[in-house]
Amino acid sequence: MIHAYKMVRDLHLLTNKRLIAFDKQGVTGEKVDYLSIPINQ
Repeated sequence: MIHAYKMVRDLHLLTNKRLIAFDKQGVTGEKVDYLSIPINQ
């Protein structure tokens, strides 16, 4: 892992191979949306 950023309800992880975003939705944050974007080098 290179960097990790935590916002109020979101989390972004930057690794040497991909960017991973976690987005909590709803009032309780039960539903989590994941997005993984590969990084081409």
